[in-house]
Amino acid sequence: MTAARRRPHPARSDGVVLVVVLVLMAAGMALSSAVARSAAAELAMVEQGLSRLRALEAAEAGLASVLRAREWSAAGPSNVSGSLVGGGDWEAEVRLLAARLDPSGGPVEWLFEIESHGRAGMARTTLARSFTVRGVLPGEPRLGWWRQLEPPP
Repeated sequence: MTAARRRPHPARSDGVVLVVVLVLMAAGMALSSAVARSAAAELAMVEQGLSRLRALEAAEAGLASVLRAREWSAAGPSNVSGSLVGGGDWEAEVRLLAARLDPSGGPVEWLFEIESHGRAGMARTTLARSFTVRGVLPGEPRLGWWRQLEPPP
């Protein structure tokens, strides 16, 4: 008599397949969750970088707006503000720093400073720029130094 071949019990093999499928699904869900968290973190970093750039752009727009408007005077500081179409706003202040008189009777040279604050989202940037004007105010500005007054946000 030949020995009967042993067949696996159908319920036992189905149970093993079910366990393997469940383990693979759990691993896939964990991997997709990690990828989603990583993508969300990268998106937040990109948005923060974009806000920094918009704040810098807004501060630069404040400097440019003041120079175009030519509304500075020796009487006192002047303030202007505005916003950018793509997001971000700025406030700029123009202050007279010094006036130099020419002893030989030449024109007066006025030294001004613009301080411009740009904001976009949570990001803030402050830029400063100097310029001089010779003769009668408002006059033609000659640009001098510029700097960022605070580190990028």
